Amino acid sequence: MKRTPLQRKTPLKRKRATPRRDKIQHTRMKRRATDTNEIEQIHLDRIRSLPCAVPGCNGVSVPHHLMKAPDKRCRRDHRWTAPLCPNHHNLWNDSVHLLGSEEKFRQAHGVDLLAIAAREWAATNNHIDAKDSEV
Repeated sequence: MKRTPLQRKTPLKRKRATPRRDKIQHTRMKRRATDTNEIEQIHLDRIRSLPCAVPGCNGVSVPHHLMKAPDKRCRRDHRWTAPLCPNHHNLWNDSVHLLGSEEKFRQAHGVDLLAIAAREWAATNNHIDAKDSEV
């Protein structure tokens, strides 16, 4: 049995000359977790320049964003970071991420990452204030 092709009853609409998204400007309500302002970037650079927080380990550090902190704004709050070498961060069996919490890491290594993060954030602010007073 042969069928006839479907016939359009209404004509196709013309496309817009300009896309609608050019007219609408959306702004984010919340900042992204990866966004850093200038002070946080200075802080992360300071954390990278410090040695690992574990005693006896002088490895090059990467910033560890604390999993639980009292005043965290978002998942990767850059204020709550501590310097850890990659081995103590997430490579070895007794690293902070493989243990699952900063509390277990403190019990295993005797290092309070929360206190270190608070101390380093205060030191960064003092460093920035001292730099501003020089100018």
